[in-house]
Amino acid sequence: MTQPAVEAVLLDVGGVVLLPERAAVLGRLARAGVRVHPDRLDRGHYEALAAIEQPTAYTVARASLGYATAYLRAIGVGEDRINAAEEELFRPDQSFRVGWLQVRDGAMDELRALVATGVRLAIVSNADGTIEEELRALGVCQAGPGPGVPVVAVIDSAVVGVAKPNPRIFELALAAVGTPPARTVHVGDTLTYDLAGARAAGIHPVHYDPFRICGGDGHDDVASLVDLIPLLGRGQDG
Repeated sequence: MTQPAVEAVLLDVGGVVLLPERAAVLGRLARAGVRVHPDRLDRGHYEALAAIEQPTAYTVARASLGYATAYLRAIGVGEDRINAAEEELFRPDQSFRVGWLQVRDGAMDELRALVATGVRLAIVSNADGTIEEELRALGVCQAGPGPGVPVVAVIDSAVVGVAKPNPRIFELALAAVGTPPARTVHVGDTLTYDLAGARAAGIHPVHYDPFRICGGDGHDDVASLVDLIPLLGRGQDG
């Protein structure tokens, strides 16, 4: 039986559109006495996620590995400097001390290509209340007229009071875009927050995996948001 085509795409921000600001990361590492090659920084984020979310998928995985340690190992920090680098670059909750203000290479062209298909876009982000302002200031996207790609809504967890993977944040996004779960997909870089949360809300999840690291768990993986386009007319499973 033919399944309904996708009418709306929900997008995570961190790791899908924005990455930690490279210059700021390098600066903090230098303060810890660490030098790494800048080209390793972006990939390091996805390798770290693979290490902590898919323990059999990547060689740096450890049973109790945290994101910060996994990231530092992935970008080439030596074991003797891990603690110093972690203290300088990360907060106690494992979040970066630097801003996620680096627009991912190619992201704008990919977003424009998505908009050109006619789907409605909305942002769903675990953030601190400032993500809508930051995306507008960076010229990435905004709800309404502006310099970036138009989106229907920017759902910021700190603003709405609920965060991924709680399905309620996805339900708020569905209400904003006006589509049922069966006609909606969500694209995110994490299995535990994005894919699990979207599934719980009945939305088809798509894993953003630009370096094709993911071992897979039966979900769709895309290395580019443009790769999502062929899936939009395919409809949803179940």
